[in-house]
Amino acid sequence: MRSLRWTFLICLAFACSTALWAQAPLAIKPGTKVRIQLKTRLGTKKSKVGEPVRAQIKQEIKQGHTVLLPKDGYLVGTITEVDDSDHSSPGKIGVLFNEVTDKKGNVIGHLRAAIVHIAAGSTNYSQLTIPSEMGGSGMPVAQAGTGGALNSADQSSDGKPLAFAVMQSFNGSGTDLGGVIESPHSNFHLDQGTQVLAQILQPGS
Repeated sequence: MRSLRWTFLICLAFACSTALWAQAPLAIKPGTKVRIQLKTRLGTKKSKVGEPVRAQIKQEIKQGHTVLLPKDGYLVGTITEVDDSDHSSPGKIGVLFNEVTDKKGNVIGHLRAAIVHIAAGSTNYSQLTIPSEMGGSGMPVAQAGTGGALNSADQSSDGKPLAFAVMQSFNGSGTDLGGVIESPHSNFHLDQGTQVLAQILQPGS
């Protein structure tokens, strides 16, 4: 009887500590970039605001000996904006990732993250902009060393040139767009299986 009681108490303590760990914000530095693989198809013609988005984490992110983002876990979020193009206006898709899960789908932390690049072995993180709905001009502004040109690797699955914007912080007012992917004069899509780079905007709260 006593051994059963101790077994129960140990299991209860483990369950409580696991729950607290899962609900804790991730102590991950803003600006950290991680390679992920889309498990949801994104497209300006068919995607809808509010639809869920999942992406598998392809590289482990650690701080010391602590794993913050486990390889083969998932970033989970939602589509925050969809604008289809009439060929005189840009096509846009907004995506915000706000949860991290293990490979079984158990939530292990919260954050804010956005897609900022198509992963193609390049370290050229150009085209991080502030679009008009985030208080900026909406025009792509190349970072130092890019020469002002679109990165040729940043193309959609149907070959359209892409630019990226992020909402670095969110104070609870209005809509948290996370990040916006834009093609200047075209509709576009990113197929399931596309590898992209996500940037951590803020740790969870």
